[in-house]
Amino acid sequence: MSEPSQNFFQELKRRNVFRVGAAYVVTAWLVVQVADVALEAFGSPEWVMKTLLLLLVIGFPIALIFAWAFEKTPEGLKLEKNVDRSQSITPVTGKKMDRGIIIALAIAVVFLLVDKFVLQDAPGVSEQQPTGQTSVEPQEAAEASRDLSIAVLPFVDMSEAGDSAYFADGLSEELLNLLAKIKELQVAGRTSSFAFKGQNQDLRIIGEQLSVENILEGSVRRVGDKVRVTAQLISVNDGYHIWSETYDRELTDIFAIQDDIASHVVAALKIELLGAQSAPLSQFETSSAEAYNFYLLGKGRLREMSFSSLRKALENFKQAVALDAGYAPAHAGLADAAFRLYETGAISQQEFLSLAPGALETALRLDPNNVEAMAILGSVRVAENRFEEAAQAYKRSLALSPNNVTALAAYGDALLDAGDVEQALEVFQRAARLNPLSVNDQWNVADALEKMGRCDEALEVFARVRVLDESDASSWYGSARCMIWRGRLDMAVSLQQEATRLDPEDFETMGGLALEYRQLEAFDEAREWAAKSIEQGPGQPSPLYVNAALAAGEGDSDRAQKIAGDALADRLTDRHGSAGGFLDIGLGQAKTGGDYSQLLEYEQYYSPLLFENPPRFTAWWQVNAAARIAYIYRQLERTQEYERLVRATDDYLARLPTGMKRGYLLVPVARLHVLEGRPEAAIEAIQNAPGGFIWDWFLLADDPVLAPIVEDPRVKKALAEIERKMEEQLSGLREKQNPEQAAPREQ
Repeated sequence: MSEPSQNFFQELKRRNVFRVGAAYVVTAWLVVQVADVALEAFGSPEWVMKTLLLLLVIGFPIALIFAWAFEKTPEGLKLEKNVDRSQSITPVTGKKMDRGIIIALAIAVVFLLVDKFVLQDAPGVSEQQPTGQTSVEPQEAAEASRDLSIAVLPFVDMSEAGDSAYFADGLSEELLNLLAKIKELQVAGRTSSFAFKGQNQDLRIIGEQLSVENILEGSVRRVGDKVRVTAQLISVNDGYHIWSETYDRELTDIFAIQDDIASHVVAALKIELLGAQSAPLSQFETSSAEAYNFYLLGKGRLREMSFSSLRKALENFKQAVALDAGYAPAHAGLADAAFRLYETGAISQQEFLSLAPGALETALRLDPNNVEAMAILGSVRVAENRFEEAAQAYKRSLALSPNNVTALAAYGDALLDAGDVEQALEVFQRAARLNPLSVNDQWNVADALEKMGRCDEALEVFARVRVLDESDASSWYGSARCMIWRGRLDMAVSLQQEATRLDPEDFETMGGLALEYRQLEAFDEAREWAAKSIEQGPGQPSPLYVNAALAAGEGDSDRAQKIAGDALADRLTDRHGSAGGFLDIGLGQAKTGGDYSQLLEYEQYYSPLLFENPPRFTAWWQVNAAARIAYIYRQLERTQEYERLVRATDDYLARLPTGMKRGYLLVPVARLHVLEGRPEAAIEAIQNAPGGFIWDWFLLADDPVLAPIVEDPRVKKALAEIERKMEEQLSGLREKQNPEQAAPREQ
C-alpha cells in the first residue's frame, strides 16, 4: 500500500469513520426490523417501507461524510480542521462508539433468536391445519388469504349510444363466475362488487369494504359485431397496475377474451392451478353473437326481480335457445327464470314443470359441469320435495365453484329448511364474507340466528342490513320476528308498520301486521290490515289464512271453517305455513263432528313424505303436520301408523336446535308431549315460552290436542299473564302512536 493511501486509511480510523459506518449499518438494520413489524400492524401501504429504506440508503454516505468533516469535542461539534490535534478526544469517542456497536449487535442477535425460535413457532404461525376443520373456512382463514382475493367491478359501457350496459355487466359477471371456480382465489360476490357501479370510489376504500387485495375493472365498447374490451388488474394497497390489456375482436370472440383475462389474472396473482382447473375456464360457448346477446339480456332482467322483468328474461332465454340449441348457459337461464316465476306465484306449477326440468336436463347434458344449472337443479328438487337430490346438486355446484355465492345461499336455504341450522349459519356466513354488501346474504345470516333463538345477534345483523339499504323492508319484519319471541308485540307492530311503509304492495307483510295486532287483541286494527291484505292479494293463500285466523280468534268458527275448507278443497299453495293454519282450523272442526278422514287426505297432499314407511322428515316445519297427523291417527285408532310417526318425529326433533323447539315449534312439541303421555313436559314448555309469549295464545284454550292440560291452573296462569302483558303493551302502543286519543282495548 502506498504511503498516501496508508495515511488516508489511518486518517479514516482516527476520525472514527469506520466506527460510524458500522454503527449506522447495525442501527439501520434494527430500524428496518422494528419498522417491518410496526408498519404491518398498522396496515401501512408498501410505499412507506420503500421510502424508509431509500432514506436509510441515502443517509449512509451522508453519515460517513459527516464523520470525516466533523469532530466531537467537549465544547460540541466542530469542523475537524478547526480542532487542535493535541486537544482531540477521538480515541475516547471511539471507545464509546465501540461499546454502542457491541450493544446494538447484541440487540440484533436477540431479535434474530426471538424471530427464529419464538415467533416462528407461535400459535397461528404454523402451517399445520387444525383438526376437526369444517367445510366452511373460518373468518381467520379468509383474512389470511386476502392476498389471493379479488373483486370484479362492473365494466363501464363506453359504447357511443350508451345502450350496452347489460352487455358490460354480463361480461363482468361472466368473468366473476369464471374466477369463482378457482378454489384458491377468494372472489367478492356480484352484489357487493356491483354496488360500486357508476361510482368513482378510491380503490383502497373499495378493497377495504370488500376485504380484497386486488381489483379487476375495465370497459366495453361495442360497434355492430365489433367489440373493444379493456381490462386491468390493480393492487389495492398501492394502486399499481399488475396487468392490463386491450382486446379488439369480433363479438364471437368474447369467450376467448374472457378466458384470456381470467388466465392473466391467475398468472399475475401467481396461483398454481392443478388438474381440471388448468383447462380453459369457459368451455361451452356459442358461435351466435345474437344468441349471446339475448342471453346477457336475460341475465340482466333476472337481476331486476320484478314480475315483468322475469317474464322478459324467460323470453330472452327462449330466443337464445332458438338461435343456438347447443348453448348450455341459455338453457340454464331459461330454467332459472321459470323457477323464479313459479316461486313468486307468477306462473302455475304445470307451466313451471313444462319448462324447467327439460331445460335443466338439456343444459346438464350439454355441459355436465354447468355450475348455474346444478344450483338451479337443487332449488327445483327442493320444490319437488326431493331433498336428498337437492343436497347432492348443491354440493356438486360448490365443488365446481367453491366461491359461488348464489350456490352457497341456495345450499344454506336447503340446510335451514332441513333443520340443520348451525351448518346453514356457517354456509350463510361464508356467503356473507364473500358478498359483504349483499342485503340478501346478510339477511340470511340474521334469519338463521333468529331461528336459533340468538335474537341479540340477529338484531345486530338486521341493523347492518338497514345500513346497506335503507329502503329494504325485509330487515324490519325480520326484526319484528325477534321482538315476537321476546314477547314484545308492541315493538313488533312498530317494526312491521315500517316494513309496510317501505313496501306498500306486500300483502303478506300486511297480513303479518294484522296477526300481530290480533295477538294484542286490537281487533279494529287487525281487521283493517287484514282487509288491506286481501285487497292487495285477492285469492292468495296468506291473506285468506289471516282472515280465517281472525275469524277463529273472534269466535266466528263458521266463517273460519268456511275459508279454511274452501282453501283446502282448492289445494291452494302452502305459503308461509298457510296450509298448516287451514289444517289447524280444520282440526277444531273435526273435533265437533267433522270428517277426520277428509282432513287426513289434505294432510297427505301437503305432507306426502310423512306418510311413507318410515315417515321422512326433510324440513323442520313438518313437525307441525306430524303433531296434527298423529292426533288424527289416534282419533281413527290407527295405532301402528301413529306409533311409527311419533317415533320418527321424536328422532327428528332430537336433531333440531333447542331454540327452534322452544320458539317456532313450541305448540307442536307441546302437542306431542300430550299425545305421548307427558303432560308435565307440555305444561313446562308453555310456562317457559321465550319472552313469556306464545303465538296465537288465545286459541290454545280450544286446541283439541291440548285439551287435557288447558284447565291446569299453571297453564291458565301462563295464558292470563300473556293476556295481561298484551293489554299493557297495547295501551302503551296506542298512547305512543296517538297520545291524545289512546283508547282502551276493544271487547
